[in-house]
Amino acid sequence: MNQFYLILLTLPSLIYSICNHYYQSSGPSSTKRPFDICYHSEYDEDTLKPSSYRYICIESTAAEYGNNSVNGFTAFREDFNTIDCGGKANQTRIVSQPYKILCENSSPQCDVLRLRQYPIINASKCSYNESVYAEDIDVIGICDDNGGDSEAIFCNKGGSSSSYFWTNTYYGGVCDAERLFEAAYQFHGCQGDGETYLEILGCDVNYGGINEDVEPFNDGAFVAGFVLLLIAILCILFILVWYCCWFRKGFTGGGHQKGTHVRATSHNPDGRTYHDDDDDEDGVEMNETGSMR
Repeated sequence: MNQFYLILLTLPSLIYSICNHYYQSSGPSSTKRPFDICYHSEYDEDTLKPSSYRYICIESTAAEYGNNSVNGFTAFREDFNTIDCGGKANQTRIVSQPYKILCENSSPQCDVLRLRQYPIINASKCSYNESVYAEDIDVIGICDDNGGDSEAIFCNKGGSSSSYFWTNTYYGGVCDAERLFEAAYQFHGCQGDGETYLEILGCDVNYGGINEDVEPFNDGAFVAGFVLLLIAILCILFILVWYCCWFRKGFTGGGHQKGTHVRATSHNPDGRTYHDDDDDEDGVEMNETGSMR
């Protein structure tokens, strides 16, 4: 299984990535979508038809675009009938009422992770269909504020078998100023769902990665947490053994009175389930391409 979680109570490394050229649709926790880079490409699994889209921004005023203009800019989505946003866009959509727009046309910068997902043909052999895929990008090293918690994505691009990315979840909404709660890792290769093969195509910044193999037992925080977990399990086992011996001794020495009984109880702690957020909506379609300045 190529995805696992680490529960940690340590201070995370500083977040230092840069992104000054993106928009967000509905709030501080919504997805950051960079401009002028192909955001999504795919070959449809049923029709094998290619498609892709990207986002662009232009200078604007509220008089021209109303509340679709934010901080003096308006965002558009361009759709293509090709892979990698090649050629001329066949449709343009205006991004409706975005929450935030940063449009740095003079010196744009966004560090991103680029990954591709294929459908698995045979899970036991980890074989997949190379003709069908969906390719996406994620902004890395930038804090997404969810209010009660926050998260940031990091990646490391090594060899084909040692590339991986992970999502850090933090207590509170400001990431590096708060304690790290959870780290969820995903590795290049067949995923634990038995349906997806993940290929990491690129990582603009390698965050504390290693060149060949991922070895979590070389991480001091991981080892410390693992040792504490083992100690806790051993303590629980010791208490259970002691209680069982005491319980059995009580029955042997004291006899059994008619009409008495011992009630058995059981307890199942609730597991915590994590769900991916729904994708942000891109706004409304336009009948014809909007004018660009």
